[in-house]
Amino acid sequence: MIWYPKLPFPYNLYNLAGEIPRSFGLPRLTADDLLEKATQKSGLTDFGDQTFLEGLNILIESLEKDANLSLIGRIFNSSLIDRCLRNRLLLVDAKKRSPEIFRQPLKPPIIIFGLPRTGTTYLHRLLALNSTYHAPPLWEVMHLIPNPNEPDNRYEVIEKEFKKYNRIIPNHKKMHLISANQPEECIIFDISYNDIVSKPIETVKNIYTHFKLIWSEDFEQNLNKYIKANPKNKFGEHNYDSAEFGLTNNQIKNEFAEYIDLFKNCL
Repeated sequence: MIWYPKLPFPYNLYNLAGEIPRSFGLPRLTADDLLEKATQKSGLTDFGDQTFLEGLNILIESLEKDANLSLIGRIFNSSLIDRCLRNRLLLVDAKKRSPEIFRQPLKPPIIIFGLPRTGTTYLHRLLALNSTYHAPPLWEVMHLIPNPNEPDNRYEVIEKEFKKYNRIIPNHKKMHLISANQPEECIIFDISYNDIVSKPIETVKNIYTHFKLIWSEDFEQNLNKYIKANPKNKFGEHNYDSAEFGLTNNQIKNEFAEYIDLFKNCL
C-alpha cells in the first residue's frame, strides 16, 4: 500500500481506493489513449514531426514500470502529458496559420539553471520585476498558445488547477511558491546561493552588467518592494528528511561527492 504521511488524509484514502484496480494492472497509461484525448480536447489532429513519439513511449513505459505511481500520481502525470500534447497541436496549428510569426528574429534569452533549493526561483522572480523584459508567467508557460476556437481562459484554468494542487499538498508554499501570474522556471554567468540570499540587488546588478541589460530606478524600487514583501520562510519553514525518499544523508553525500567538492566554497 502507498501511504504518504504528509498527504492530507482524504487523498491517502483516494490513493488507497486506487490500489484495487491497480492490483489488476488497471488503469494503464498508453500513448494512443493520450494522443486521442489531446486531439479530442483541442479539436486538432496534426502533431507535426512524429519523432517525439519515441520519447513519449519511453516516458510512459518508465512511469508504468519504475515510478510506482499512486492514483493521484497517475492522474497528475496523465494531465501533464495531455497538456504537453495539446501545446504541440496548437503550436503546429499556429505555425500553419501564421508562419510569419515564426520567422521573427529573437533576442537570446537569459536562462537560469541550478539544482533544486539553490535560489533559482528567487533570482528568477527578481529578474522578472523589470517590465522592459518579458518573463513568461506560469499560465503562459503551461499553455503556450490559446486555442483559436475557444475563449482565452488560460489564466483561469491554471488558477483553478493550482487551487486543487494546494489542497492536495498544503505545505507546498513552504517549499516553493507557485501561482498562475508568477514567472516560473524552469552565455553562462555563475552566481552563488549565498550571494543571491545575502545581497540580492547587488547580484542582480552584476547580471545586468554582464549581459548589458537596461537598469532603471523603477526596477530597483520593484526589487526592494519584492524583497521586503517576501522574506525567507514567509509561509513557514519546511524541513527536508531524506528518509521520506528512502535515502540516507550518507547516501546523498556519497552520490554527490564530486558535485559537493566542486562547489564546496559555496556551501
